[in-house]
Amino acid sequence: MPYENEHACRLLSPEAVIQCRRTERISDDKKYGIITCEFEAPVAGAGKSHWAEQAYRYDIAVWTPAQAKAHCSRHGGQFEPAKPKIEKQDLPPGEFVRRREIVRSQNGSSTFIKTEGNPEYPIIKGREIDKREG
Repeated sequence: MPYENEHACRLLSPEAVIQCRRTERISDDKKYGIITCEFEAPVAGAGKSHWAEQAYRYDIAVWTPAQAKAHCSRHGGQFEPAKPKIEKQDLPPGEFVRRREIVRSQNGSSTFIKTEGNPEYPIIKGREIDKREG
């Protein structure tokens, strides 16, 4: 799964994971994250241990995609570069990114997803038309 602020390197499939923890290590004077997970069955190459390194994460402020990919390859992982965040101004004309907010009732019995209105369309309130300005 691509992240906005980190490149990813998958070493093992996340299937059959019980729990994970994140630690850090340094390579080539650069810090990177290690996702170590406990699996349901012993992991191949780890003896009888159920624990193994499942993935690495590389901060985009420290690691270039090429550097992270090279490190990942040395460890036999599957590399995926960080996915840049998409902003409204980056989209072609005519497309719209909606902002969503999840609102829950105080007793937790219902959930409402409030979506940012599109300024191109008026919001009708009874007989009044509210022409929002962006």
